[in-house]
Amino acid sequence: MAFDRVKKFICAVMAAAMLLSLAGCALEEDGGSPGTEDDAADIAPPVQDGAVQEVISYADPDGRFSLDYDPSRILNPLSTDSSENYMLCALMYEGLFSVAADFTFEKLLCADYSTENGVTWSFDIIPGVTFHDGTPLTAQDAVYSVYRARASERYGQRLKDVDTVTAAGDLRFTVKLKRANYDLPVLLDVPMIKYNTSSDDCPPGTGPYQPVAIGGGTYLVRFDGYREPMDNLPEVIPLKDVSDRDLAETFSRGGIDMLLLNPTGTTRMALHVDCDTTLFDTTRLQYIGFNTDNIVLYDDNVRRAVSYLIDREMLCAGVLEGMCRPAPLVLSSALEYYDEQWESAAPEYSLEQFSAIFSALGFDDYNGDGFLDYPWNDSYRVFSLKFIVNADNPYDLEIARDAVFWLKHVGLNIELEEMTRKAYEKALKAGNFDLYLATVQLPADFDLTQLLCRGGSLNYGDIRDNEYSSLIADFLGSTGERKTAAAKALCLHAAQMAHIIPIDYKFHTAVTHRGAVKGLTPSQSTVFHNLKDLTFDLE
Repeated sequence: MAFDRVKKFICAVMAAAMLLSLAGCALEEDGGSPGTEDDAADIAPPVQDGAVQEVISYADPDGRFSLDYDPSRILNPLSTDSSENYMLCALMYEGLFSVAADFTFEKLLCADYSTENGVTWSFDIIPGVTFHDGTPLTAQDAVYSVYRARASERYGQRLKDVDTVTAAGDLRFTVKLKRANYDLPVLLDVPMIKYNTSSDDCPPGTGPYQPVAIGGGTYLVRFDGYREPMDNLPEVIPLKDVSDRDLAETFSRGGIDMLLLNPTGTTRMALHVDCDTTLFDTTRLQYIGFNTDNIVLYDDNVRRAVSYLIDREMLCAGVLEGMCRPAPLVLSSALEYYDEQWESAAPEYSLEQFSAIFSALGFDDYNGDGFLDYPWNDSYRVFSLKFIVNADNPYDLEIARDAVFWLKHVGLNIELEEMTRKAYEKALKAGNFDLYLATVQLPADFDLTQLLCRGGSLNYGDIRDNEYSSLIADFLGSTGERKTAAAKALCLHAAQMAHIIPIDYKFHTAVTHRGAVKGLTPSQSTVFHNLKDLTFDLE
């Protein structure tokens, strides 16, 4: 069997290697690493006029569309820790739904669905779908897949509200949630695998490709039993084991034909080749947070005043080189129900507004040391602030330095502590900060519970505003015009209270050789979102 061969091949090579953290893996880790931007590669700046640099276009040496692969890691979509392999999984496995670039959903393995209250859902599976080993996809497989995904590190956070999943026939199953969520389908792009195979290195999937190990090489071969014609796809996709240091050179010379990159990650990659780059939206929110246990920062007026010092348009266009979507509000403007008119309630960069608020609050340099003091009863209190940042990321470091510069400029006694990622994460979890810069991965339904609500795993600043729970519940538990109204109410409350200062939502990038893949419309769900519409031309 092909699966026996590929399992033996994968298990034979177990040497550990440092991973280049590309977007394919990081994008699916709801919640991500606490407050940090995952390591990732970036395209070098374009060649300037007069620069002595040869831009080379090579055809693929084997004449086939090829992808990167890490044979020392498994090809299990629920548990692989390899970003390269997770990208491959999108060709081998499918979810009930696929999520588009604007975070709307489309039916994939789901024939129909219904809910009356957003709590209890019924799903019907497309009949006639088979796994790569020839067995049919059933409701039992779907129930098993959702339960195993809920228990996984990769998908567990997004499925935390799933209470029960029950088969109701051969092709029908129900999902009961702990609270209403009319956006449940955007969370169900999790891969369907065969019942009782979650511990396999490469469980059977239903996607258009299956892995085959032949003669010491590993290939993705088009699945003959796929439910619809996919004649536009290559018959065979060779998988290449490329080391980190050789990745840019191998891509530039055509050895592999696609990369997923994080343009604002920690590592820059020089690609000396003519290529197509496609930006796509993510749910990775970058923001400045506050420790609300600090007696000064406890005041929402103080936090809101600080938000007037953050020039997000300048940061996004300059420091972040346009590789992000500015976020005046806590929800992304990529969402279909987002209304730019809401932004009129969001603080915009203004030294005058900051000064007006601090003056009204009674802040002044009472002791003549050059820093503002906090008015306290009939006297004042001297205070200082510590701003922490993950210094491993150069973009984060520049943003934090800019913020601290302006905070000092207006008279706040604040110091920036530039920390290694490990030390930063430790300080963040311990609450050893006054302000911090972070990037967090939200689920595709933009559930902000973990970030803004009491007890949330991402609530590092000890936010205790109980109103967030009801606002988020209304946001998730509504649809249509009510959804729009609930989204507005959530955005405006978050802007008014300023527990966090949103800066941007990150873009990520799919890179292919010029003209090699046409029609690519990647999304956070998968770079191969519209697989049946792609055309491949390696000439």
